[in-house]
Amino acid sequence: MNSSASAGLDDRLKNIKYLAIDMDGTLLPDDKNIPDFTLDVLREAASGGYSVCICTGRSFAGVYKYEQLRSVVSYYVCFEGGYIIDNTKSAPELIFNYPIPQKEAGLIAEVSKKRGAMLALLTNKDGYCLDCDDDIFKSVKIWGSVPQAKTYEDICSAVKTNDIYIALVYGNRSQIDGVWENFSAGVDGRLDAINTYLDFKDLHHLVLKPPGVNKWNGIARVLELNGAGADKLIAFGDWHNDFEMIKNAGVGVAMKNAEASIIEAAMVITAYNNNEEGVAKFIKERLLKIVGDVC
Repeated sequence: MNSSASAGLDDRLKNIKYLAIDMDGTLLPDDKNIPDFTLDVLREAASGGYSVCICTGRSFAGVYKYEQLRSVVSYYVCFEGGYIIDNTKSAPELIFNYPIPQKEAGLIAEVSKKRGAMLALLTNKDGYCLDCDDDIFKSVKIWGSVPQAKTYEDICSAVKTNDIYIALVYGNRSQIDGVWENFSAGVDGRLDAINTYLDFKDLHHLVLKPPGVNKWNGIARVLELNGAGADKLIAFGDWHNDFEMIKNAGVGVAMKNAEASIIEAAMVITAYNNNEEGVAKFIKERLLKIVGDVC
């Protein structure tokens, strides 16, 4: 970054009041434990008047289990923006809740079974898994849900009585293309999707969620609630589901380890990856330094 661009970034950083931070691949190292330095920096930011907002694909249960963060985080934007918790009061309060419509959840299950794909439907607690192997069970746990092996009949019953926030479909290219073709024809755009390739076991991956649900729309609700604009927001992310948030934030920050599309959408890239506490170092060295200089 040249000096002119750096000065422009510093000007934008002076406006920042809200920190939107992805969890996996961004705030968390690969071992999923929060390092002490990272925690100290977030505490310093919160004490300095910044609102720390966790923006994640995980369930609320999957992030609230990090007890060290509870006194630091103002808002939890979970399930890609479909489940938002206000943590500024005496107890966490649900302020937005948008599950996948029941009919569409049933259709996803039907088409996944027809194509022989592995399927996990995530509630805020459980992950209902159809024909999933051990690696998918591990993935469901990372999303913050407890994996449970279910028959197709069990899943059809579950979608009638449980709020499903995310559907994860895994398979080879042919299976995922088949699910996508049937799904898109059947629901005609009534759901949003992330269609990507995973780097293990040659799997392809569909993340299906309610229409209009993404991290940007989630954190935008938080900003609107507080009378703030996008210029007050800095967002950190690494994966496809961070794209809208990184693109629309006043300052969009891609991790050094981010996907190419995220790096392209970002205003700046961290000097360190998620295993090197890239978020904390950026906040400490750039954002909190700006505050110190202004004071």
